Amino acid sequence: MDKLINFLLVAVFFTITIHSTKGHLFFGSCPELLTAENFTVSDIEGTWYEIEALGSFIERRFTKCNSPTFITKSKDKLNVEYSRVSWPTGRLVSKGFGKVLKGGQLELFFSLPGVGMQSFQYHILAIEKNNYAVAWSCTQLPLMHMQKAWILSRSTSLDDETLGKVHDIVEFNGLNRNSFVKVKQTNCQTGLNVAEENSIEGEDFASAIENLV
Repeated sequence: MDKLINFLLVAVFFTITIHSTKGHLFFGSCPELLTAENFTVSDIEGTWYEIEALGSFIERRFTKCNSPTFITKSKDKLNVEYSRVSWPTGRLVSKGFGKVLKGGQLELFFSLPGVGMQSFQYHILAIEKNNYAVAWSCTQLPLMHMQKAWILSRSTSLDDETLGKVHDIVEFNGLNRNSFVKVKQTNCQTGLNVAEENSIEGEDFASAIENLV
């Protein structure tokens, strides 16, 4: 029994250690946050730029010019392209797809090298479709949960008044604005050796879902 307990403790430790490189860890269960009212998939369509992010050490130190693009396929389905410049590999583009679960709750799917198809929740907490959006994700782990969040803009910067408004939204949802870090959106033409990290191009949504089963 002691060996089993020790094994489980080690497994939990390694799970937490691995996920700590991906986002912020908190004790307990994922909180339930309200999503944007009257959200439609067309609201998020197009290219966005990350202004600030609550994420991992790797994202904070080794990537810049992070930019998701959402391409509407139907009223509740979309394709996603996530571009960023990463040191030392240069520009990476991850391609995936998603669906609207309800309201501003989306589920996104990406095929990760060596891992396979992975999904995660992507909740839109607030959005002005031509200006800004606040997105949030939470993954439940043993004894803990991992949160990530993003302040997005239609341009590579937000004016102080709008950013202040967005920070109020962040804090209203119980997120610590001081834990967010600025995402660099300068010199984004460097590292143009574009690598497609993953791609499901040419595979429609229905067949991709079938491959998950």
